[in-house]
Amino acid sequence: MLLSVSTREFATILAALRYWQANERNTASEAVEYDIASDGGQFEPLGNDEIDALCEQLNVRATATSEEQMARLLEKADAAGLEPEDLDEIVHEFAASIAADVNNGGLDDQIRYLIDGMGVQQTERQLDELIERQPREEEE
Repeated sequence: MLLSVSTREFATILAALRYWQANERNTASEAVEYDIASDGGQFEPLGNDEIDALCEQLNVRATATSEEQMARLLEKADAAGLEPEDLDEIVHEFAASIAADVNNGGLDDQIRYLIDGMGVQQTERQLDELIERQPREEEE
């Protein structure tokens, strides 16, 4: 699943994970949130060690795109005389791998990805257009 969130949303997600962990909600099966975290009992919610690992992974990814690192990489590309079209193939290949992951996730991942990228209204318009173009079965 690919998710794009703002810095504010990201901070809230981390805070919610830490709150969940600190208040031992992951072991309180009577808690309403337990049902969400276990997908209705399909699996056990993340334990404290798993939450630590997830938060660390999220923080590493967040800091990997810090402004300082972005500036350093831009400076490096500039110094090498790279032009935007020089990166076209790399960007296309990376975007194609994301698209493949989303498409392999089925309708749920595809629609969620489209909503994240285009918003609900544009996604619905696109779906309506697609549905309209679908061949209709002949009624007997």
